[in-house]
Amino acid sequence: MSQEYQNSKQKLEYICPNGHRYKTGWSKFKQGDRCAHCSGNAKPSYQEVKNYIESYGYKLLSKDFKNSNQKLLTLCDKGHEYWTRFSYFKHGHRCRTCQYINYRGPSGPCWKHTLTEADRQKDRNLVPGYSDWRKAVYERDDYTCRICNKKGGRLNAHHVYSYNTHPELRMSVDNGICLCKQCHAEFHSYFKRGSNTLDQFQWFVLRKIGTTLDINL
Repeated sequence: MSQEYQNSKQKLEYICPNGHRYKTGWSKFKQGDRCAHCSGNAKPSYQEVKNYIESYGYKLLSKDFKNSNQKLLTLCDKGHEYWTRFSYFKHGHRCRTCQYINYRGPSGPCWKHTLTEADRQKDRNLVPGYSDWRKAVYERDDYTCRICNKKGGRLNAHHVYSYNTHPELRMSVDNGICLCKQCHAEFHSYFKRGSNTLDQFQWFVLRKIGTTLDINL
């Protein structure tokens, strides 16, 4: 396809016998460098990567794809966010939190049967139903921070009434709200962690955006 030739390292455009267009230098062509599509080495598109990840029940949160070694933000089918590379994912690299739970859970080799339920509350990922609660909060709020309206990225499911002081509301989706990592950290810089209330949260929201949020609790 190329109409001029300068040297053996110049990239020339070819059409392979199967109709794929590709570029390579004459020196590489002589060494056997052929169509990447036919050899299975072509870079997948963003949509192809997204479809592949979603075929395993996961969700791709990153908005672009450059190459197989790029770090991608992914959401597993249990609602855990984690970073991986497409090359790792294709080789079976999955959610580290799920791996941790499976390893440390009741059927795992590190499960300590002597711990009380109060001890286990310190690690919320081990509490049955907690991951489902967090995922439900994300989905209800469309993976969008309710304060700054940032969508995707590093998100937190915040308990309006604290996890430690209101056990009856721990798994209530109405008591959860989706916040970006920055807004969540900023709230807790004002009110610390634990013993938080709806009044504290609405004060913080009013200070940030000039109005309060409609929260039915």
